[in-house]
Amino acid sequence: MKTIFLAALLTLAAFPARAQNCSTPPTCASLGFIYTAAQCGSVGTKCPFDTSLYFCEHPNRNAAVGNYFFEDSTVSSSSYVNGKTAIGVVIKAPSSGNRGVVVHKNMYASSYYGADNYCRALTVRGIIGRWRLPTDSELSTLVGNSTLRSKLSTLGSTIKTGSDDWYWSCTNKDWSRIYLRRGTNVQEHTTKSDTTNRNYLCVGEF
Repeated sequence: MKTIFLAALLTLAAFPARAQNCSTPPTCASLGFIYTAAQCGSVGTKCPFDTSLYFCEHPNRNAAVGNYFFEDSTVSSSSYVNGKTAIGVVIKAPSSGNRGVVVHKNMYASSYYGADNYCRALTVRGIIGRWRLPTDSELSTLVGNSTLRSKLSTLGSTIKTGSDDWYWSCTNKDWSRIYLRRGTNVQEHTTKSDTTNRNYLCVGEF
């Protein structure tokens, strides 16, 4: 009995010391729970410390083509949401196993390598994946869809649709040549080393 009593006293004496060494618990954000239920939909997992925050591999599952995409990774059918800045327009909605695609609101002109390097280095917030040049298919969707062009115009970029208005893609014809597309949605190709300044936009996956 004395042995048991002594062991109990030693345990109680040691408890405060252990309590003082407890580390600060991680926050929801540090664990990746940074989205809302609306962004994750049915694929989200709630944070155990704050059930208003969720984690999901592909947020914004309810995003639709033509939605405005904001710097905090939210989407809206309106280009203006109080206190938020729209960074682009959704051109491909996410689907099962596939990310959505948003086109950045700014358009530039450069050689192929200049355009490719610029998009890869873009660090604007709000994108889960990386920024890149659009594929030939994505570019065709963009220049061929007047609604998407109008929405980008709302954010300050005018997609030119003339026969001399060319846009760089990231789709290879072969190892040294790249596809590009006119504003009239006609496909062509040129060498990657072509130094001609042509229009380009950057897209990101979410």
